[in-house]
Amino acid sequence: MFQKNVAIKKLNLSWNGFAIEGAKGLGRALEENRTLKELDISNNRLEVKAVGELLKGLKENDGLNWLKVSV
Repeated sequence: MFQKNVAIKKLNLSWNGFAIEGAKGLGRALEENRTLKELDISNNRLEVKAVGELLKGLKENDGLNWLKVSV
């Protein structure tokens, strides 16, 4: 769904507490999505493995301009 996004430019996913599966899904979406420009994933209690999954997607993404990550 999010991979095909053509409208959302800013997305705030802070304070959701998504785990490894959520991080994998978001990482896969970020691999393909070029529309999203700002993403806030702060305060999600992301473990190291989950961050790794997100980084896989971010590595392929050339559309995101702003990313907020905090504990």
